[in-house]
Amino acid sequence: MRTKVLELHNNFRSRLAKGLEQNVLLYNKTALKASAMIKMKYDCTAEKFAYEVAKKCKNVHTPCAQLAGYGENLARVMVSCRIFC
Repeated sequence: MRTKVLELHNNFRSRLAKGLEQNVLLYNKTALKASAMIKMKYDCTAEKFAYEVAKKCKNVHTPCAQLAGYGENLARVMVSCRIFC
């Protein structure tokens, strides 16, 4: 499962780097090409850290001193209760 998610993520990043993905902010335009987008590698330590942060469900950035060299992106997704309840 991890390798499949990583493969899908890297495929998206590759398309994005080549300017093939749509810019959702600009109707009918593609995102700008990237000049040096790197291929992602899986990191189980990062997975564990992200899991612990997600369990708290606070939607706030972790203080830099606690990130141990990792970056952090936050996103919130609203889900209809009719699907899961």
